[in-house]
Amino acid sequence: MAAGRDKTHLLFVAFLISGLAVIARPLYFRRLWLTGAALFFYGLANGVISPMQKSLLTQNAPTELRGGIVSFDRLIQQVSKTTSTSIVGLLLVSASLSTIFWFLGILSFLSVGLMACLLPRPKAIVSSQSVS
Repeated sequence: MAAGRDKTHLLFVAFLISGLAVIARPLYFRRLWLTGAALFFYGLANGVISPMQKSLLTQNAPTELRGGIVSFDRLIQQVSKTTSTSIVGLLLVSASLSTIFWFLGILSFLSVGLMACLLPRPKAIVSSQSVS
């Protein structure tokens, strides 16, 4: 259980770093090394997010449903990739690149907030003392 909680918190931190990197990107359009640093941390965070999500998904799925759940997860990923690319393409026609990064950063922070609300809380340890 502790390992699962550690993975969950690591995933939370990775999403937070990813959101910060996306928000930082429009702030530093003119400074190449800061843009590179933001993209570097975005890439690191995404490198942690994907395996941690898969690990938590397979760890928490019931054995008899695991194949179907992993398959459904892959389906959602593929649909999301297609849909998000189309949406960003439409946004590029109507908004500036900076606005798109701000929008994506805000969405990232909303998802981090939702995840923070859904994180399991550590249970308080209650010691049982015998009273005589």
